[in-house]
Amino acid sequence: NFCVVDMSNFYLDVLKDRLYVEKADSDGRRAAQTVMFIILDGMTKMIAPILAFTSNEIWTSMPHLDSENKDYVILNDMPKPVEVDADDEFMAKWDKIHLIRNDVKKALEAARKSKVIGSSLDAKVELFCGGTVYDFAESIKDALPELLIVSQVDVVKGGTGEFTG
Repeated sequence: NFCVVDMSNFYLDVLKDRLYVEKADSDGRRAAQTVMFIILDGMTKMIAPILAFTSNEIWTSMPHLDSENKDYVILNDMPKPVEVDADDEFMAKWDKIHLIRNDVKKALEAARKSKVIGSSLDAKVELFCGGTVYDFAESIKDALPELLIVSQVDVVKGGTGEFTG
């Protein structure tokens, strides 16, 4: 679930443009690369006892610290857990982002099928919402184009404030 839903369907999808379009030394691109490396390093070490050959193939292709065994992933320490301050409010925020993103993705797919747009970056999204959904969308409107992978997002007050699915 983590690899397919959280990483592939969301995180890597959102980061694609940042990784391919931004300058090689931009802060955003370097931050994304750093996070992806930390995840790869940790996951490679954690799967090593189960998928020994696969994890070792990954490991020998990665850069390493001088203190690490470069030849065998299994001979290295497991990653240390990282404390993340993700309270209920923080998680609820990301749940709302996922709901908005799912609604927008469905609309984009319909527009793509009817040949209105080619890529999602061809789209300018008008997000009609009311109530707390409007307040929330308005509070994150600067991040919405990157999160929704579109060229522009306008948050418009109107509608029920419900997620339509």
